[in-house]
Formats: sequence, structure tokens, C-alpha cells
Amino acid sequence: MKRIVILGNSVAGVKAIEEIRSADASSEITLITFEAYYPYNREAFPSLIAREILGDQVLYKPKKFYDTHRVNVLRDKKISKINLRKNKIFTEEKECVDFDDLLLTDLPVHKFPDIKGTHKSGVFGMKRLNDINRILEVLPLIDAVVIQSDEFIGLQMAAALVKRGKEVILILSENNLIESLLESGTARWLFADLEAKGMRILRENAIAEILGEGDVKAVRLRSGKVIATQMVIFGQTCPDFRILAESDLRIQQRICVDAKFQTSLPHVFAVDQVCEREDSLKRLAFTQGQGMEGDSGLKMFYQDMSHFAFQEADGKSVGAAINGQDIKWEWPIPVSSLNFGDLSVTILGALKTNQIMERNQLSLEKGRQYKNIWFHQDFLVGGIFINTNQEINKFAGLMKDKISLKGLEQYVMDENVDYQGVVQEIDKRTAFAGIGDRENGDGMPDMGHVINQSTHEA
Repeated sequence: MKRIVILGNSVAGVKAIEEIRSADASSEITLITFEAYYPYNREAFPSLIAREILGDQVLYKPKKFYDTHRVNVLRDKKISKINLRKNKIFTEEKECVDFDDLLLTDLPVHKFPDIKGTHKSGVFGMKRLNDINRILEVLPLIDAVVIQSDEFIGLQMAAALVKRGKEVILILSENNLIESLLESGTARWLFADLEAKGMRILRENAIAEILGEGDVKAVRLRSGKVIATQMVIFGQTCPDFRILAESDLRIQQRICVDAKFQTSLPHVFAVDQVCEREDSLKRLAFTQGQGMEGDSGLKMFYQDMSHFAFQEADGKSVGAAINGQDIKWEWPIPVSSLNFGDLSVTILGALKTNQIMERNQLSLEKGRQYKNIWFHQDFLVGGIFINTNQEINKFAGLMKDKISLKGLEQYVMDENVDYQGVVQEIDKRTAFAGIGDRENGDGMPDMGHVINQSTHEA
């Protein structure tokens, strides 16, 4: 009987379990978590902080799921050693777990940025439920919170804490996500709107040092400015790979994997926060009969590759690989949303683009409404939308169905035109021209499902 061990609290591990059990009823599956919880959805953390959901609502599946799928769950384990030569995992409680195949979705320890003072009480990450629950425990005693994050979830977390009545300072570097997607004028009024709602934003800066004796008392910024605070939250934490230092795994910034999430060791797989794709699938390339790195290829960075949508897609794919099967991997369409009073911001699909993409985008600003969409060739691949929630389904549908918008780029920007209106207009023009069925994006990656698991209302 094959022994499969999965490490971590990731949604990807749960999807792998589902896929494995769909074809393999006999293998022994063990899930080892580093926290006392079953796997959870990290995108729901801001809603938990804002008290919009209950604690058990962040869990991806109930306990019954693991019973039904015959999974031996070992929770809250402190891993002391992972021996990939002897296929053994050791815990601080002197337990030993043997495996034939190992799936790494996370590692026991996460590292903070290399900043003096991160060891102090009051410093947290935002990628583990342990941290979120500790934040909730001490929050009633806290007046001011400093968040350093360039990711969208950092903005969501800041909004959640403003709703809890806290003074919130969000620190953004020069490379923050929001400003990379917006024109400078739009970014200015968006930040002004956020500040009017109680969120203080410091751009083009970073924490240089955390001050205080045992507890956090203040932060010193790169600019030299000192800000009083009792709590610091970092968005950019990463797994500590030192526990794998003696292994034969190929590790650069993260564990290198191929298109099936297989590492340099055939019996070890890795997904989510711990992996990077050597085959450049991390950078979606649309090419015309060329390789992923072809000169004509267009590379786009999708939303955080550990986004809930990718965890589900990657988990299904790696589960099939562990079964020795090969299934079609579908590009999901991540949707991340913030609803903050009368302000809504939604990011859909592909995010960062190269210069070719920047020449193929359309933006429209109307009062406090803004939308910016971008294309490859004639196909919509991503966008950011402010206060235009009524149009999200239209643009998501056009991406999902890979509909050519040649000659209709301006038409789809009309707020009075919905998805069906676009399809009907295409059919009308096609019939008038007598050229047969409308064109679809058969050369495009299959964006098979739209997942909106990163919505936060504050």
C-alpha cells in the first residue's frame, strides 16, 4: 500500500486529496498540519479580522471530509526533521512518519523580512491562522497598527482593521500592486478616498526597524520617520527552507518544480507558497507556435500564485500527478475584491504586464468610477475596476469564454452593455460580414473557471 504524506494547511493539499481519492481508494493518506486547525482559506482572513465571518468559516472543508476520504490528520505538529533520502518525517514529540510520496504545501517556519526587531511581541504575519487568531486576541488592547504589504490582501487587511476602530498605517513600497495597475491620477484619488475613510497610507517607504523593549512600541521607517504603534503586520513573509538544506531538492528562491509540480526528486511534489515553476508557467505566455520563452511570447504575471484560485487548480493537478495521471491544467481567473463603505475595488485575472501589453489596454474614468482592462491580441486577459461592480460578470465572462473582441474594445467599455449584449453584437457583425461563427481563443490558455474567494467588505 502506497503511503502519501501531505505537509501544511493549504487548500491545495485538500484538492490533491480529492483528486487522489477519485482514482485511488487504497493508498494511505496522512495530512500533517503545523497548526491546530484543518486547512483554511487565507483569502478569508480580512473578513475574519473584521468580524464579518466566524472562525470556522475560514476552514476549507469540515472534519467530516477527512473522515469520508480516509485521511489520517495529524494536527499541530512541530516538525524537527524531514529526511528525503530515507522518506521519513520526524516531530519534536519523537514521532516518525514514513512516506512513499510527499507533497509539500508549506514548511514549519515562516520568516519575517530581514528587519531589526521582528522578534518582539506584537509582530505578526498574515499568512497563517495562528497569527490571525493572535491578532484577534490582543486587538482590543491595541490602538494603532502598522501594516507593511504591497499585495492586495494588505489593503483588505488595513480596511478590516479600520472597521474595528483602529488607527491603521499602511506602508507601501515603490513597487506596490495598486499603483502598478492604475494611472497616477487615479491612484491619487483612490488613496485620498481611503485616507478619508480612516486609513493612513505611506507610499514609497518601508520599515527599517521595530522599536521597543520586549513589546512593539514604534517603527522607524526608511525615511527616518518614527511612528508609534503596538502592532506590526507583515504581508510578505516566506517559508524558511533551512529544514530542507541537507536534501537534494533544487531550491532557488523556492522549491523548483516542473509542470506537474514534481521536484528534482521524483517522489516529492511541491505547491502553493513553497514552489516556483521552472517551466515558466508562473508567467503566462501566449505564443504563436513558439515555446514559453519565445520572443513573440507575451508574459503576464497573474495574481499571487498562492491565491485561492491557484491553490485549487494546482492541488487538482498535483493530485493527478501523484496518481500517475496527466490532466489538463486550467488557468483560473482569480478575482480579488474590496468593499469599503461606498468604495469597491476589484482585480480580475492577469495583473502585471510587459510593455507589449501596456500598449494594448483601455482605461475609462468617470467621476468616482474607473476601469482599466488589458488584452493580448484581441482577447481580454485582466483588469482593475473601481466602483463598477455591475460590470464584473461581463468582463469575467469574456475572459472565461475567450471571446475575440477585435473591433469591439471600446464597445465593451460601455457600462450599459452586459455580457449578452457583447455576444449579440459580435453575432450581428459576424452575420453581416458573412464570415461564419465568431472567433474564440483556441490558442489561448483555458481559463476554465472564475473563482472569487478574495472578497472583503469593510
